[in-house]
Amino acid sequence: MDNFEAGASWIRKIPVIPICHSGLQKGKLPIPLALLQSVDADNQNDLAGMFSTLTQTLGATISPQVDYQKLINDYKVFALYYTYFSRIKDTVFEIVLLEPSLK
Repeated sequence: MDNFEAGASWIRKIPVIPICHSGLQKGKLPIPLALLQSVDADNQNDLAGMFSTLTQTLGATISPQVDYQKLINDYKVFALYYTYFSRIKDTVFEIVLLEPSLK
């Protein structure tokens, strides 16, 4: 989410919770995102707090039962693909654009 989308949501009083992943950390978010309640995707306490906030915001009476360790493990697989494999694929594509004979 970029700052424009977050700002538009904030102005309309729509709760925004940045979820930091793939190397981005909540402690390093730029202003104004740093002013929002954010979470690190690999932090169980952050995730539990996010689900608690979502439960309260939605007016639910019970929080969902979440297997945080599985969620974090699934996130780590996603982050590996998103950062590592995606970069490899993009780099190979750029090389092929520069030298089509390598295709």
